[in-house]
Amino acid sequence: MKLLKEDKGEIIVWLLIIFILCFCIFKYIQMTKVSLNDLTYHSSNSDYNDTYQPQIQTENFNEENYNNNDSQDEIEYDTNVTISQETINNVLNYYNNNNNTEDNSNKFSDNNTPTNTSNPDKTSTIDNKPSPPTPIYPTPSNVSSGKSDARLLYYNQLNYDEKQIYNTIEKACKNFNGDIELNNADREKVMVATYALTLDHPEYYWTSQYQFKIVNNDYVVEIIYDIPLNAKEMMQKIDRNVDSILTKMKSQNITSDYDKLKFFYEWIINNTKYGSTYDSQEITSVLVNHTSVCAGYSKAFLYLCQKSNIECAYVSGYTKQNESHGWNIVRVGQHYYWVDATWGDPVFAGEADDEINYNYFLVDDEELMKNHRIDYSIRFASDYPTTRKFNYPSCTDKSLNYYRRNGSYFDRYDMMRIRDYFKEKFRNNIYSDIEIKFANKSDYDSFLYNYLTQEDPYIYDDINAIKTNFYGTIRVYYTTVESSYYVKISVEFI
Repeated sequence: MKLLKEDKGEIIVWLLIIFILCFCIFKYIQMTKVSLNDLTYHSSNSDYNDTYQPQIQTENFNEENYNNNDSQDEIEYDTNVTISQETINNVLNYYNNNNNTEDNSNKFSDNNTPTNTSNPDKTSTIDNKPSPPTPIYPTPSNVSSGKSDARLLYYNQLNYDEKQIYNTIEKACKNFNGDIELNNADREKVMVATYALTLDHPEYYWTSQYQFKIVNNDYVVEIIYDIPLNAKEMMQKIDRNVDSILTKMKSQNITSDYDKLKFFYEWIINNTKYGSTYDSQEITSVLVNHTSVCAGYSKAFLYLCQKSNIECAYVSGYTKQNESHGWNIVRVGQHYYWVDATWGDPVFAGEADDEINYNYFLVDDEELMKNHRIDYSIRFASDYPTTRKFNYPSCTDKSLNYYRRNGSYFDRYDMMRIRDYFKEKFRNNIYSDIEIKFANKSDYDSFLYNYLTQEDPYIYDDINAIKTNFYGTIRVYYTTVESSYYVKISVEFI
């Protein structure tokens, strides 16, 4: 009998311990729940000039309207939680500390949100911000977290958490899902990830506008995209048109990356009217509707490169006149180059004829920066600034410059060499669309004056030296692109 009573006493003690443990775990979980009163909507609406720049606007979330939504009466949480021994120990320590002292400011913030103790190598914290529960992102079995694709310039510059968010959004976009749930993701990381995805994936053309649902001012629980009802059909049309373009390219036996890029450059210019439309910021404007501005030109060029496994990225910035602008950076071999298809369009360049120019086809930093300025910043709303920036490879190689390859680029002003260049053209009976390009404005101005516009310009002497038996009238026509130090000349014999 005595042993039986002792056994009963021991059982009662263990039952009490288990009861206390369960009670503590219940209280701990309860403290991590988020009140609907903390919910806020954040929305992004692109305020376009000529390139995509996301703007985040904030407004108070209407709890009454939210609660009236029959489809969602409360925030849903992941309940598939496995409690480790470490978690149990932490709960017991918290319970004991609460019993021993009333001051627990080191354990929780003012809003009773547990302090984030996640790996500092994967998650950075911002001072004076409440810390959320440790974010729970989709596991690698659902979404890949370790991919590395050289063609995704912006993805490769994200940190671990931002890549997880990016992957989650990308998976949803592939399935045309516009409601994407996140578990207390840091707002800045979400904005960086969404911006990177929009730049990397022009095919998800609806991602330039979105809304957030956030808690505690800084943590996102849902991203909402307004996906067009015909998005799937439009994507199929885009891909059919791209397949047709690539088939045409293959039929011309174009195999080198240089020639592929030149083909894409020319196709976009020849098949696109420069002008603003409702979708001119997206690839649909070029690949479906054929009327666009610089953002559409550049995103279409990017998508064609991606479909051909050529490393390329969309870049935004400004012109010399401080106007918003967009263009591309590409890799050929071991070097990077700039491409601006918009400025190759004679309509945009203000040329009188309809001939494509190659002033910004595979050029180096020195050439581009004469009248382009990169915007390195990741731009958010003015009330939520960030110091984060995206970086770009240096473009230093000049060997693929179109005019250098054709022998019509002059690094320095040498009138004898210039005259020899034109005489050679005339000897080969080439009198139309003769192009010449200079490295600087001083040489460009000197050429215009001495060879074309002075009272007795050199061009007539060079023509007469070749056309010795011609006694009629010679007329010289030329067009210029002053910003590129470029001149195109044609001669007519009457």
